[in-house]
Amino acid sequence: MALPASSSGLFRFVSPRSRPQSTDIVAAASWGVFAGTAGLYLVQTKKGKRLVEQGSRRIRKITSDIYSKAHGWKPVDRRLQ
Repeated sequence: MALPASSSGLFRFVSPRSRPQSTDIVAAASWGVFAGTAGLYLVQTKKGKRLVEQGSRRIRKITSDIYSKAHGWKPVDRRLQ
């Protein structure tokens, strides 16, 4: 007679009543994936937001300089308005 699948592997030395069920393992893995994803999201959004703000400021300055040079105007600093 074949042994149940739960008796093989890492859990064969644990009593049958104490062995984790497959749903417990799936739930733990899911929570781990969720925690890792949430951590990466938080790190990326803090860093990403700062980079986007810096990039948009640079783009505005570059386009303002190019436009003003093309038309012979003095660049306008919009922060002073």
